Amino acid sequence: DRASGNVAAKSAGGGGIQKEGKESGGSEKADPRSEGDGESRGVCDRAGVGGCGSFCGHHEVGRCSDDLPAGSYDTAEACVRNSKALVAAGADAVKPEGGEESRSQWEALGRAGIPWIGHLGMLPQKVREEGGYKRKGKSPEEVKKLIQEAREMEKAGACAIVLELVDAEASAEITKSVDVPTIGIGAGKGTTGQIRVTHDLLGLTPWFK
Repeated sequence: DRASGNVAAKSAGGGGIQKEGKESGGSEKADPRSEGDGESRGVCDRAGVGGCGSFCGHHEVGRCSDDLPAGSYDTAEACVRNSKALVAAGADAVKPEGGEESRSQWEALGRAGIPWIGHLGMLPQKVREEGGYKRKGKSPEEVKKLIQEAREMEKAGACAIVLELVDAEASAEITKSVDVPTIGIGAGKGTTGQIRVTHDLLGLTPWFK
């Protein structure tokens, strides 16, 4: 199996994560959905995903990928250092956000042999910079850029790629363009797997009516 469709949200301890020389806490949050107090948001794949060393293939026990908190991977060096801290705390893989703008970070993860997952489309940690939750991949130019970034991530060793708030047709095109699994969140049914966020499912977000 390339990936399981049975994907759920999970948090794992982020002890030892450093942001600008400090231990990670709740005072520097970019967005409530991006990180927790000393913890990072993670994605658990109950069957495992293919294409990345020990993170690949079928597993009796689920694999857990932890988001790198905002501010913890501003440089390639910080990205590797804090990713090692997450792996030491129990993460099977890490996930930095961003495409070309984060290339040095995810390429450094590949060189360091740290399993990692890419994240394209809407970037929750930059929601304020982008002026809200905006769908991506609506123009041919955007789709072309996303496909290129996904292919570059695959070449650099990504285990999988999260596509968040990407147009459904664009997500399907991206999925067909790479061999690693794509994990959609608000990105249509054309991805390999799906993320289901508990707060969204239960309508616990402030904007739910």
